[in-house]
Parts: sequence; structure tokens; C-alpha cells
Amino acid sequence: MRRPQQRALLDAFAGSDSRALRELAGRWRDAHAQLQALAERQSADADREQLLRYQVAELDDLALGDGELAALEEEQAQLDNAETLQRQASEAISRCEEGSSSAHAALNALEPSLHSGKRMADIRDMLDSAAIQLD
Repeated sequence: MRRPQQRALLDAFAGSDSRALRELAGRWRDAHAQLQALAERQSADADREQLLRYQVAELDDLALGDGELAALEEEQAQLDNAETLQRQASEAISRCEEGSSSAHAALNALEPSLHSGKRMADIRDMLDSAAIQLD
């Protein structure tokens, strides 16, 4: 006999309904899959929690003062654009060395969006003042 026929005979002998058993087996498989998914999610959540606890401990150890985070972010932005900043500053210096008509060109060489720090604002102000005086 084939397996499906054997199963049908055994179910008939036991007096059980094969449809009900198939349905229960399907529900068990679904519940088991959900349990596995929840266990995996719990493991991922535990890993994430451990990472976040480590990061919080690192931040607590740093004990940043008022304004220190903003200064670090500003420095990071300047470091991200270091090559462009260097090229623009060199161009501005070259234009300043050319003479009075180039002071405005030197100012224009410094793209404001990349030079957002206080030091760069001071440099832009000095160049602006120099351009006005040269004019």
C-alpha cells in the first residue's frame, strides 16, 4: 500500500478525522514558525540592546561639556570637506596675492556652505573687510 492509503486506514481504525488532524498539524507548523521568528527577533533585540548600552557607556565616559558636541560636529564637517577647503583656501590666497581687484574673487572662492565654522566666518569677515578697504 502507498503511504496516503496506509494513513487513511490507520485514521479510520483510530476513528479520527484526517482533515482535523491536517488542520491541527498546519496550525502547529504555523505556531512553530512564529515561535522561531520570535526567538530570532528576541536575539536580535538583545544584540541591539547590548550595542546601545555600550554606546551609552562610552558617551557617559566622554562626559561632553556644554557646546563640546557642537564643536566636534563642526570639526567633523570641516574634516569631511578638508580637500575642498584646502583647494578653495589656496585659490583665495592666490587671488589675494594678485592685487586689490581680486579680493572679491578671493571671497567668492570660499564657498559659504562648506565654511560654516566660527574660524571660517572670521576669515570671511577679514577678507570682506580687506576687500572694502582695498576698494
